[in-house]
Amino acid sequence: MTVMMTDDGVQALKCDLCSHSEDGPACVAACPTQALRCMTAEELERLSAGRRRLTALAM
Repeated sequence: MTVMMTDDGVQALKCDLCSHSEDGPACVAACPTQALRCMTAEELERLSAGRRRLTALAM
């Protein structure tokens, strides 16, 4: 996230995925429950398809 000073005060801007960091997003590294992770669109689609399949099989 980028924090900028504006005429209205300090403003937090949308996450930039810590593009400047070699280690990737700081929030992912700092998450105590490891609930956050970065993935490609293909990985997300594969995960989503698997969940849809499990839901359909449970019906």
